[in-house]
Amino acid sequence: MTSGFENQVLTAWESNAASWIDAVSSGEIRAPGSVTREALLAVLEPYLASQLKFLDVGSGEGWLVEMLANRGHDAIGVDSSAALIEHAKKFRKGRFYNANQGSLAALQLGDFELVVCNFSLFGDKPVSDFIASLPFLLKPGGVCVIQTLHPAHFLKESYYSTGWRRGTWAGLPGAFGASPPLFMRTLESWWALFRACGIQIIDLKEPSDTSGIPQSIILTVSPSRN
Repeated sequence: MTSGFENQVLTAWESNAASWIDAVSSGEIRAPGSVTREALLAVLEPYLASQLKFLDVGSGEGWLVEMLANRGHDAIGVDSSAALIEHAKKFRKGRFYNANQGSLAALQLGDFELVVCNFSLFGDKPVSDFIASLPFLLKPGGVCVIQTLHPAHFLKESYYSTGWRRGTWAGLPGAFGASPPLFMRTLESWWALFRACGIQIIDLKEPSDTSGIPQSIILTVSPSRN
């Protein structure tokens, strides 16, 4: 059953899809040169030497799918926002599907050499279900690269624990409405989830800005059988 918080995540992204598309299209977020974008691409690059089957989970308006499709990869994007997927189908290269990250098996897309989640794992149970599905989504030797908010971000608050937090669009341009809540995980919580699902961490990056403050954490994981 989808919780009230999970429903708020879906509603917020759907209602703010147009503002998100405008911000990405204008280069005000996800722009070339931004710390988190360049850090993600640097992690992905070693896996892109030969053509592969790629899945972007939470693909948004489709910039990353199109980038990989233009390089000859079989690139697929999935997002729970119908508005974002409709835009991607019209204006981006690649294949796009409207679906929740916790129910990807129903799409019968097959398996992948590379799966990416770029600031797209917001919830609780859908994220747990997605992580549990990785042994079935990934080909032998395949990896999943997850970029998310660094847990240090939440040290600004009075507590550091796993649970729901109020989200914000602060710092983003445009006329955004209600923001989605976020299910924050401590590093220990991430590790416990991976272990419970038979997933191992094979690399970890902490991209930082010029002040040295980490802007995100990038986890490269694979099934323990790999």
